[in-house]
Amino acid sequence: MDLVPWHLHRSYLKTGWHCSNTYPPVLPSVRQQGPPNSGVHSPGAITVAPKELRPRSAGTRRAEALDPRAERVCRLLPLPQPRDISGAASAADGIFQESALASDAKLDAALRRPAPQETTAENLERLRLSDLSWLSGDLLGRMNPKMGELKELSLRGTGAKDDTIAALVAGSPKLESLDVSCCAVTKLDCITELYNLREFRAARCASATTPSFVGSLRCLGKLQVLDLSYSEGTTNEALGKLSDGVMRLKWLSLEACPNLADGGLLAVCAANPGLDHLSLALNVRNFSDDAASKAAVNFKRARFLDFSGCTQLARQLPNVVARQCEYLEELSFAGCPDLRDESVRKLLAGCHQLQRLDLAGCSKLTAQPFLEALPHCRALRRLNLTHIPAITDQAVAALYNVANGDAGDISKILAELATAAATAATEGGSEAGSDADSDGEVGAGPAPTDAKAHGSAAAAAAAAAASAAGNAQTARRAEVQRSQLIIHHFGTRQVDAMDLKDVIHLWRKSKAKKAKKGKKKGGKSKK
Repeated sequence: MDLVPWHLHRSYLKTGWHCSNTYPPVLPSVRQQGPPNSGVHSPGAITVAPKELRPRSAGTRRAEALDPRAERVCRLLPLPQPRDISGAASAADGIFQESALASDAKLDAALRRPAPQETTAENLERLRLSDLSWLSGDLLGRMNPKMGELKELSLRGTGAKDDTIAALVAGSPKLESLDVSCCAVTKLDCITELYNLREFRAARCASATTPSFVGSLRCLGKLQVLDLSYSEGTTNEALGKLSDGVMRLKWLSLEACPNLADGGLLAVCAANPGLDHLSLALNVRNFSDDAASKAAVNFKRARFLDFSGCTQLARQLPNVVARQCEYLEELSFAGCPDLRDESVRKLLAGCHQLQRLDLAGCSKLTAQPFLEALPHCRALRRLNLTHIPAITDQAVAALYNVANGDAGDISKILAELATAAATAATEGGSEAGSDADSDGEVGAGPAPTDAKAHGSAAAAAAAAAASAAGNAQTARRAEVQRSQLIIHHFGTRQVDAMDLKDVIHLWRKSKAKKAKKGKKKGGKSKK
């Protein structure tokens, strides 16, 4: 009878099965990989040869040598070689390649380099020529067969013509972003062939953005960014056709569109409920407040809304925005003189994530809604209260104190501000008639001769408002908060021709100095 225990017959150490590659998921750490010169070799052990390091490619070295943040502002992609980034090459081969865009000839030379790893027309993915008005665009039209990989093209403000854009579109089937704003074009029907287009900007192209063209954009189903500002083709019929196919818009700008009406606005907003950015500025009396309020129901995801200059949107729309747009970060009702305090109070209370608010020119507003709501607006960073008569320097000082949580009784602060405003108005009215001829101001507030009195009144009102602030610790906390919240406030004083006398005097003085220096240099050269 064999008295050897069973586990010795199938021992892990004698059979050597644990050293094989049969059970790598079960026992991954028992592989025997001794040193190459040890001379010990276990049964079934795996010998792994050392991996040879491959040389880094040009793309890897370029990515390591360049800051990734610089890639977003480069005009040409792919990026230059590492040797250009290190500064060993000339300035024309720099990262931003501004020298290569100085003329058509230099741009042609930059896109015809022989090195395969450099920026050439064959592998070009991004070409931003915006605001380079000296570029004619004819060069781009000639090299269109070589731009098969182009995805982003910006011709804003260049001399691109209809045939140039048509040739580029025909040679760039992968184009995803196109900007032809401020170009003298009259026909853009070729844009409808770019089925992969996601961003299209054609601001200030009134001759090309006709109603038929705007309606034909419905075939671009992937469109997410659309800019048709200063266009006369945004009629109700054209926007209705556009809404039938374009339903993924996140960024829309329809500034100063004279034919924009209620039907077109409702159709676009209803078809694109995911709008993140919407600008309807400078559309005076084009669409009604009722239609804009109905369209605002679809602004639940909006983060940027601009209604500057729309004087008719001051009754219902602010209340609807306060109820619907809880994720709003930037809002502008500048130039809406009919905006009331109650609407501003609702906006500040409903939009908890609001960071920028522009209310410049809303002349009927007072300081009361801001004094009540600013302590709860922790996300607010920019507040524009320019050209509002009730927002004086004393009111701005009180608003800073309230934003820091250092204000006392709001009713008391309002009474002090009203007293200071009445005093300033009385003193300004008494002195305006006597000093109108001397300083050139007519009904523009206190005269310069009364500057000391006005300054003392302002100082007294500011001291009264700051008396409710508290001790020195709250004052230091106010300084920290003041660096976060910035209130823009400028006076409404009328500018007169006499205000430029100091500038003219300095200009003449500097001109006389230059003339004297020129005479001295000329005399020395003659000697």
